Amino acid sequence: ELIVPESVKLPMVYRDDLVRGLVGLMEAPRDALHEPECGYTIAGFSFAATKLCSALATRFEAFPSQLKGATDGPAATFACAWPDSLSGEAALRDFGYSPEVDFEAMLELVINAHQARIEKVVGPTTEAASAATPTTAPPASDPDPAPVPAPVAAPAVSSVPAFAPPPAPPAAAPATTTSFAPPPAP
Repeated sequence: ELIVPESVKLPMVYRDDLVRGLVGLMEAPRDALHEPECGYTIAGFSFAATKLCSALATRFEAFPSQLKGATDGPAATFACAWPDSLSGEAALRDFGYSPEVDFEAMLELVINAHQARIEKVVGPTTEAASAATPTTAPPASDPDPAPVPAPVAAPAVSSVPAFAPPPAPPAAAPATTTSFAPPPAP
């Protein structure tokens, strides 16, 4: 279950775009910055959980095609009150920033990085990764239909679904502690 309503769109930005935007803002000449208090949004893209869920379900058979969203609680209230998109016009005008990574590119980057982490922990296998087999197109009831890119070729991983977190590394030995006793009272 989600902590926000599944159909509420929220603005996001990919980390590389965020860093590039912040560096651009820091390096911009002060006289080029026209926004009050030099406050800028580093815009990216917006999506709802329904869009993300649908895109993941087309790539991974084991991923559910729908998730139930929350309608109350602090996160749901905050999500409903937050704007569904941010304007990047001022950042583009004043220091040339515009995002390079959109929803589809972000999804590919994140999936590929996650699968690389799984392969690093579990190791490659020769089994076919059935979790990476594409299924059907997004449901027709999707309030935000968007083209879904071609499925990602997933490395085969033994008994680890491609969307699952990687197994935890072996636990390290517990750190030793030194107790401290105050000096005796005079």
